[in-house]
Amino acid sequence: MLKSMTGYGSGSAENNNLSVTIEVKSVNHRFLDVSVRMPRSFLRFENALRVQVQERIKRGKVDVFVSLEQLESSGRKVKLDHGLAKSYFEALSELAELTGSEAFEPVSVMSRFNDLFIDVDDPLDEASISDILTKAMDAALTELEEARQVEGSRLTGNLLEKAAALDDENKKLAELSPRVVEQYRERLLARAEELLAEERQEWYDDQRLFAETAIFADKAAIDEEMTRLSSHLLSLQDILQGEGPSGRQLDFLIQELNREINTIGSKANDFKISQSVVTMKSILEQIREQVQNLE
Repeated sequence: MLKSMTGYGSGSAENNNLSVTIEVKSVNHRFLDVSVRMPRSFLRFENALRVQVQERIKRGKVDVFVSLEQLESSGRKVKLDHGLAKSYFEALSELAELTGSEAFEPVSVMSRFNDLFIDVDDPLDEASISDILTKAMDAALTELEEARQVEGSRLTGNLLEKAAALDDENKKLAELSPRVVEQYRERLLARAEELLAEERQEWYDDQRLFAETAIFADKAAIDEEMTRLSSHLLSLQDILQGEGPSGRQLDFLIQELNREINTIGSKANDFKISQSVVTMKSILEQIREQVQNLE
């Protein structure tokens, strides 16, 4: 069954130091367009996430949102800026000497200088981060694919109904098309007898009726278009009942169907055929709109 390009999925994973949640949403697009949003400190993992998406999603605009939370158990480190501390101590000692102040407690005074202490995270294991990102993304993509499958199944069922409606109209055309030339011949004969009266024998002798009918039959013949239309409709049903990404293939097929239906409409010299053509064009437009959502 075909998949929709619309869906949403989320996945989470964590280890002793880090908790990761990834949300993925997709909408229809001509090609595959992947956008990843994540904290700047983890941008080095962005390309790996893109590759994961590309391996499982073939078409659509995919937005990936990554949120990370460092757990309390990971701990944090405070480092002393030794060079700056030494400089502070020398400056304070010099100040005490210049001012004649009593000895001061350097630790007590200098502990108030925030710029002496650098608050840093523990360096996290890169392989461990990559592992939980991969797990979270895998879970999110699985949920996304399930959502796209469900929506795709619904769309496919609806499209098959519309394809069947097109086939019904096509069968009507197959019944109507042979009658067009015969009806034209009868109308032409009736009109000739009405207008020509006593000269109608000349019309028959010169085989003008036969010639006029033959010319019209050539112009109004839609046998080739009907054959191609029937073939395209069979292909449409086969693709809809198939597997794998087929959206672009369906786009092309719809263009071919539209071309044949338009040609039949331009050749039609029959009210009922024109009605069927209008109905088929309306159904085909509905199919075209829905196919835009298929992968």
